[in-house]
Amino acid sequence: HLHKVQSMAVVVGRTVEWARLGARTATLTSRASIGHGDKEQIGVARREVLGASYKTTYDKSLLFLRAEKQYMYNEDGRQYLDAYNNVPHVGHCHPRVVEAAYDQMRMINSNTRYMHANPVNYANRLRDLMPSSELSVCYLVNSGSEANDLALRLSLAYTQNRDVLCHDAAYHGTTMACAWMSPCEHYNASEHLRRPKWLQVLAKPDPFRGVYSRDEYDEGSGELASRYVADAHAVIADRAKKGHRVAACLVESIMGVGGQVIYPEGYVQELAKVVRAGGGLMVADEVQTGLGRTGTAMWAFEEQGYTPDIVTMGKPMGNGFPIAAVFTSRAISQAFTESGEYFNTFGGSQVASAVGIAVLDVLEDEGLVENANTIGKYLMKKLSALKEKHPEIGDVRGSGLFIGLEFVVPGTKEPDAAACMATVNKVKENGILTGYDGPDQNILRIKPPMCFSKANAKQLLAALDTALTMRRLKEEHLTPEFEDEAAATSPLHLVQ
Repeated sequence: HLHKVQSMAVVVGRTVEWARLGARTATLTSRASIGHGDKEQIGVARREVLGASYKTTYDKSLLFLRAEKQYMYNEDGRQYLDAYNNVPHVGHCHPRVVEAAYDQMRMINSNTRYMHANPVNYANRLRDLMPSSELSVCYLVNSGSEANDLALRLSLAYTQNRDVLCHDAAYHGTTMACAWMSPCEHYNASEHLRRPKWLQVLAKPDPFRGVYSRDEYDEGSGELASRYVADAHAVIADRAKKGHRVAACLVESIMGVGGQVIYPEGYVQELAKVVRAGGGLMVADEVQTGLGRTGTAMWAFEEQGYTPDIVTMGKPMGNGFPIAAVFTSRAISQAFTESGEYFNTFGGSQVASAVGIAVLDVLEDEGLVENANTIGKYLMKKLSALKEKHPEIGDVRGSGLFIGLEFVVPGTKEPDAAACMATVNKVKENGILTGYDGPDQNILRIKPPMCFSKANAKQLLAALDTALTMRRLKEEHLTPEFEDEAAATSPLHLVQ
């Protein structure tokens, strides 16, 4: 009993001391802190203390203090419709996800060196979503970059080969290896990221404005895909003559940063054949497209008629909490295990796993994959109508709630970044968030939280139509009265 009393006294003493230290720290912090709503001071502090590589979006930076479902609120309480952020997959600050994190954080949050049910329950839930029993072994990590980096290590260990294939304009992450495998121009322009000899970059298989396009080759018959596959085969064969064999080919199931590119029909399926014949593994990068975003399947690669050897996933898994994963076969996993132990400090923690399970529950209970399919089809139909009206939209492409509009100089395929950025910023002024991307920064991206509704879609369509109409009137030097009239008579058939 004396020992217990002494132990309790120590605990109480430490608690009091920690409370005093906490109060002192809070006082010191408050003196140097900037108010959450002080946009000007936050901007100054960002320039002083954060690396200059951090960029903000839009011509005039936004400050947000709160978000809920598909809406975000700035320092003045103004509501913005979020049609851009795909990380809050089931909606910003979903109460079930927040509650799962809070409840588990109160209990324990440690690592996978200790036993706990959450990581294995989560891995089992994810495994049940895999379309093949071969994809049966899971590695839990923190980010898509980590997942793709680990996929590379798995491939090297299993094949004992060294060459890696990726696509021009691809983006696979921020580790050094992933940065090398991300040759999109505005992410990989630095001299220190000069391409290593083991990396082979394939042509971007873009049906609209690629080396081979649907204007020249038939897509439905497979002719367009075969052109790109033939080039990939030539690269692999040339390297084989020099004694180099393929370890892996990383493929974003739909190219994101590179311009929301939907590959030619049959391309990935045929590419997989030549990669495997060359000794390599196929890695499906589902970091942006996974967990039902395309609306018709849980994973976008399912729509491409093949099963990858490794699947990586990330962004949407934690609804804002850092979670990612890699799935592969037992044989590939065993080869990696023989090369040494793998450990990840935060990957697969009890809290991360609890959050991941909650996201899967919400996704299923609220029918969000079906919603992505329904709203995505509606958007694609109406955006195609917008394309007919506004010639600066050269192409509309996407699947589910993963859509891109390519802006061009009317009558050509020349990219028009200015028109794209002007539209994004004008729509933002009207309270709707979209984004721009692509090597030429001319792709307007639409990838909202999965709870995006038909009413939200109508609001977005009307805002896009008005922004494009206003820009045309301004270029034609029409008077403000005409602009007012255009805004008031935006064709309603586009949003009915």
